Amino acid sequence: MDKDNQNKANQIEKCLSLIELVEYLRSPEGCKWDIEQTHQSLRNNLLEETYELLDAIEENSSDKIKEELGDILMQVLYHSDIARDNSNFDFFELCDYVRLKLISRHPHVFKDTKSKITSSEVVDNWEDIKKDERLKNNKDYSLVSDIPDTLPSLSYATSVIKKSKKAKIPVKYEEIGFNIDANSFDSDEKIGKILFSLTNLFVSKNIDPELILRNYTKSIKDKILIMEKLSKTKSISELSEIQKEKLWKSINC
Repeated sequence: MDKDNQNKANQIEKCLSLIELVEYLRSPEGCKWDIEQTHQSLRNNLLEETYELLDAIEENSSDKIKEELGDILMQVLYHSDIARDNSNFDFFELCDYVRLKLISRHPHVFKDTKSKITSSEVVDNWEDIKKDERLKNNKDYSLVSDIPDTLPSLSYATSVIKKSKKAKIPVKYEEIGFNIDANSFDSDEKIGKILFSLTNLFVSKNIDPELILRNYTKSIKDKILIMEKLSKTKSISELSEIQKEKLWKSINC
């Protein structure tokens, strides 16, 4: 066996060892906690691990990205093993499903007649391919049905706006030309309209409101952390209003 094939064999062995370890942990000889887990019980774990990965990416830390990707892979393996126990699918079927999906979504790469297209054209093609896939499987196609309702609200609104504008759906998008006064906040509908209109403005300017808000909020958080260090032995709540104001203005970050 040549060196390259030996390396591949070793890599495959590592993957199989990990899969077997998860299977063992969820077997009668394994761990009680692991055995008790279900798709539903692991939902929050997956959400937390995803946000921890996003933090690691923000920090641009290779070690942390590796750690958090490992935690997410662990979640995938657990969900796959739960599905295997329920005779739905296993990890290997999942891998094959993803492989076929990637080939299907990249006809410009894998078809006999390759074509050079832009990134935006690739995204357009994906929508057409998804539509064809659903129709072939006798499923209704919807432009927005794949947008998760559990997305953070700004991301949720941004996705709906982008999809509907792309298809030129006549959703009424308010311009930020209306007056905002005390009466603007007397119902959830009015407040939602303001937030949705602001999000629409950001999207039209190619601004990611989720990222901008998160970065600004982080700057406020960092400033508070510095305040806590500068206040020394006292907690911030023990400082006078004048002391707090003075500290706040002294911090530039």
